[in-house]
Amino acid sequence: MIGFEEQTQPLTAWEQHNLLPVMLAGLRTKVGQDNAVTSAAIIKALKAEPFNFKINGARVRKVINYIRLNGLVRNLVATSKGYYIEQDPKAVEAYKQSLRERIGAIEAVLNSFD
Repeated sequence: MIGFEEQTQPLTAWEQHNLLPVMLAGLRTKVGQDNAVTSAAIIKALKAEPFNFKINGARVRKVINYIRLNGLVRNLVATSKGYYIEQDPKAVEAYKQSLRERIGAIEAVLNSFD
């Protein structure tokens, strides 16, 4: 995508073999909103011992996107409190509706350029 090269670049082999397993292990423990983890907290943890990974927010979001698209963590939602696994089916439906509304808002902006 033009202007979003870093965000849209596929996961590298290093990310798939090193970063992804660590993020999966961590995210799978984040069940319920009370256990949400922010992107900043993820980055801080990954930069610290024992990992010492060089990571930024764009790549964290890309890994999260990869996890979601490949069904590696079901119902992984994001709010202002962070990422977590939502177990309430009604809350999952509400999150999906929120995504639909954001799609609509982006489409409205796109269409305004016609």
